[in-house]
Amino acid sequence: MLNEKLKIFGITEFALLMLVDIVAAFKKSQITATKGIKLNQAEQYTDGIIDFDDAIECDPQDADAWYYKGLDLIQEFKITEADAAMDNALLLNPNYSIYNVGKSLVLLLQGKYEAAQNYVDKGLMLNPKNAIGWGTKGAIAETKAIKQHPSVII
Repeated sequence: MLNEKLKIFGITEFALLMLVDIVAAFKKSQITATKGIKLNQAEQYTDGIIDFDDAIECDPQDADAWYYKGLDLIQEFKITEADAAMDNALLLNPNYSIYNVGKSLVLLLQGKYEAAQNYVDKGLMLNPKNAIGWGTKGAIAETKAIKQHPSVII
């Protein structure tokens, strides 16, 4: 009976099993990423990184998992790893505002102010209502000003 229904859709039983596996992996990825986000909000960053790694293993195309992993890595002061995670999120979706802002945060922490400015500006161009982006833009300006005039206390 199943084989007859599959013939109607033009797919084999093997293809159906692959689709079932893909959907199951996607669901696991989403559940794991959601758990990671909850851990992030509870400031349990190391556990969040582990859950985001699991989500990425299930679905390497999950840009949100890469982004949130990057945020947790920032919290753990693992800036080089955070940079790689943000790069992966941007590679998967270069026109998502918050990923550009996330990359700007990493660049700010690396002291790469001009590059950070470029990413935050792109993020704000993509979504002018991105409050995190505006806050990051202010942080970049403040940090640059302090670096240029270290005797000034803000």
